[in-house]
Amino acid sequence: MQGKSSAFGGAATSLEVRYTGKPVSGWGGLVAVMRYLEKRGIRQVLTHALPDGRTSPNQIPVVAVVLALFAAVLTGGRRFAHVERLRSDEVVQAILGMKRMPSAMTLTRYFGGLVRSQIEHLSEVLGQFVLRRLRAPALGAVLDLDSTVVRALRAPARQSQRLQPTQTRASLPSSAAGDAGRSQGRAARLVAQWQYRQCTRGQGVFSRDLGQAAA
Repeated sequence: MQGKSSAFGGAATSLEVRYTGKPVSGWGGLVAVMRYLEKRGIRQVLTHALPDGRTSPNQIPVVAVVLALFAAVLTGGRRFAHVERLRSDEVVQAILGMKRMPSAMTLTRYFGGLVRSQIEHLSEVLGQFVLRRLRAPALGAVLDLDSTVVRALRAPARQSQRLQPTQTRASLPSSAAGDAGRSQGRAARLVAQWQYRQCTRGQGVFSRDLGQAAA
């Protein structure tokens, strides 16, 4: 295409249009991510971390299932169904090293069949995989405290020191008695919340979803 001037104010240039029979994709940036993961041995880690009790001779390897989900997330997917838009992308399949991409139904069937012990094993293996690549902080260990729990544990002690055994609420002014009652109520609620968190630790949303899927 020839013209006297260009849109940038310079001399006119020719634009050559070519067609190719090679597959093209808008997700070529996955190459850099997969090269990094391959260098870190991600396939060996996933093979060790993921259970596979399937018996179908035509099944897709579990590593390919997880990598397909990973690619769907990196390309903007928010649901299992979003993996479908990558199934016809030959470039993405070549980047992931797959002959064929799993369907959304394959993903939901596999992940929905995981039990709690398998999830805990997966979490442990992946956690160790990440921690081995983190550098230790220069100052050593880090102590992280939950200030709401600390305040909840200290509140009853402060209340017992403020109110002597010989004092009763009736002997205090009405405003002081009301403040003391409200403070004790807040402290009791904080302690109850802390106890609830201790009892339900490790039972997150993902665990509940697994229970529903198993049911």
